[in-house]
Amino acid sequence: MRPLSSLRGRLVVVVAVLAVLLAGAGASALLAQERTVSANERLSGQYLPALVTVERLRSAFVDQQTAVRGYLLTGNEQLLEPFREAEQTIPALEEQLRPVLAEAGTADGSLEAVQEAHAVWLARAANPSIAVRATGGDAEVDAFVVASPGRGTFDTLRARVDHLRANIDAAVAAETARTTAVRNTLSWWLGALLTLGLVAVVLAVVGVRRSVTRPLSELVEAVSAVGRGDLDRPVVIRGPAEFVTVSRSVDHMRRMLNDHRRAAVEAAAQEAKLRESERVAAELREGVVRRLFTISTALARIVNRHPAAGAEVLRCVRDIDETIVDVREAAVGRLASTTGKDVVVRIVDVLESARDLLGVDPTVRVTGTPRDDVGGGGGDVLVAGLRDTLSDLAAQGGVEALEVEVFSDATGPGMRITVTGPVRGRTWSIVERAARAGGRCSVTSPDDHHTVLEWVLGPDDTTGVAGHRTSGSELDQRS
Repeated sequence: MRPLSSLRGRLVVVVAVLAVLLAGAGASALLAQERTVSANERLSGQYLPALVTVERLRSAFVDQQTAVRGYLLTGNEQLLEPFREAEQTIPALEEQLRPVLAEAGTADGSLEAVQEAHAVWLARAANPSIAVRATGGDAEVDAFVVASPGRGTFDTLRARVDHLRANIDAAVAAETARTTAVRNTLSWWLGALLTLGLVAVVLAVVGVRRSVTRPLSELVEAVSAVGRGDLDRPVVIRGPAEFVTVSRSVDHMRRMLNDHRRAAVEAAAQEAKLRESERVAAELREGVVRRLFTISTALARIVNRHPAAGAEVLRCVRDIDETIVDVREAAVGRLASTTGKDVVVRIVDVLESARDLLGVDPTVRVTGTPRDDVGGGGGDVLVAGLRDTLSDLAAQGGVEALEVEVFSDATGPGMRITVTGPVRGRTWSIVERAARAGGRCSVTSPDDHHTVLEWVLGPDDTTGVAGHRTSGSELDQRS
């Protein structure tokens, strides 16, 4: 059986598809979340502190410039304190920026350019200004201020610091853009997976309706139709393998019931024909025979009154008597045939129950002409004895094989039951029934594995025995 042909296989496929979609959505969400968290960590842990560091570095440069200018104008040594403090903090700030720039991919020499511009400003502007103020007079200071390139070199330093800041801003923007792209990709994937999930659910509902609901409804309708007695409509066989198996079983049951119904109708028709035959036979026996007997009696009286016509009339009387015997024998023989066949059918019906009761298929044999010997009463006692035997065997736990023979011999009709199996030493109900009903009953064991029960009814024990030829004198006596 192919996997997709069964209901279980189809459900497994549907569940697997939904599970893959859910797993894909979960994996995409986790991956996007991991990338977003990583980007946020870089932004908050590296890039944003780097921007703060750049601003502090810019402030340190401005503090140095301000300190140098104040000292140059006033000559106050205390104004150089910010300059000296910046000399300690600027290298530390530059070292903090170096790994951040390398990880961000912006290590393009911008930090080195800042350091170079700072060194140029110190060498050409800051340090000479401090030296002039420390050793020279006001005239020398004024002349240095006019000729000093300090402003230009500091503007270069400021520009390079701005370039460094721009590089870090670009790295922040790029990281933000990646985070946004990841979020957009996550949203797209989730939307696509949600759409696929909805499509899968719709397809699953349609597939379940076509593969399960509709075949199940048809199967239920077919079973209901069979229950209502509609046995002519075939059962539609389709759907999963389980439904196909059940549908075939229901259709097989429908065909069997239809066959049984036809057989019952035919049996009823045959029984009606038999009853009609019995009615005709009874009319012959009760009507025609009586009228022939009346004619025969009237002719006998004519012989008494007219002795001259005696020989001819007596010959006619004998012919009428023989006709009466033949008609009665034919009528009674028809009834006997019907009764005898009914006994065999009843025995077969009783043995049908042995299949479920004992778990074996019994065999039936008919020898002789039991239908001409076993009447209704004799058939009743034999059938009752067979039922007793089946009950005894069922109580014991079953047998291996069972054979029933209905026969007729010189002593009378009877029944022989052969049992295969370990049943020796039992008390048989058929023996007790035979003791009450009459006849000859025996139980023999040819070997350790077989037991034979035989019950023969004598002529006096067969109630309603048919086939007995009645003579004309008997008719005279009964009339």
